[in-house]
Amino acid sequence: MAVRLPVEIEYSSRKAKVSAIANAGYETQEPEILVPLSFANKHLYVSKGLGKEITYIAAGGQEVKFFRFKQANVRVFTDDSQSPVVSAVLIVSENEDEIILNDQLIGILGIDLVNVANGKWRFSDDPYDKLRDSSQRQLF
Repeated sequence: MAVRLPVEIEYSSRKAKVSAIANAGYETQEPEILVPLSFANKHLYVSKGLGKEITYIAAGGQEVKFFRFKQANVRVFTDDSQSPVVSAVLIVSENEDEIILNDQLIGILGIDLVNVANGKWRFSDDPYDKLRDSSQRQLF
């Protein structure tokens, strides 16, 4: 299993509430949210031609192409709490089918990954014994 969080993404006056996987192994120097191209087109009205093409070196040394856009606003929300709204670089992928939060964004949002194998997490200001369940996987 993995930890998935209910997030709201706002980009260029468009908002979408979705489930995003918290991937602490997706390491960069700044907060990033990676979204599939189909999601970006349909929900944020973004097309790859409007972004700056970038290449990352993925696991195994493979080069992967993405499209970088200006900052998006992101927050995690639950029935009883929410994170602050934070700014993150919007990265669009032609290959991914799930929304992914990177290590920097997870930290800035104040998310503690408690038991990744069981999908458990909490806000960093939650009581120590409060464990939250992952949201449902959402593919695009």
